[in-house]
Amino acid sequence: MKIFIAYPYCFNEGGYREAFANEFRDSEIALLYADERLENNHVLAKIRGMMEEADTCLFDISRNNPNVMLDKQSKRSGLPT
Repeated sequence: MKIFIAYPYCFNEGGYREAFANEFRDSEIALLYADERLENNHVLAKIRGMMEEADTCLFDISRNNPNVMLDKQSKRSGLPT
């Protein structure tokens, strides 16, 4: 199973990824983060492709981050990127 995780980048310093990595360490779940993949296309197209590749998506909207909200709305509405 693959989970795409969208969260405000400022959380990276607080151990956000480490918490998920520890939680799913002994599972067959792969965690996908947009900034871990380099592609030669628009960033929204890359994110959309990663969301489509994932079995499910997790959006941290606790801080109303505009980038996370854009990702979430794109996934929800099926808007092309």
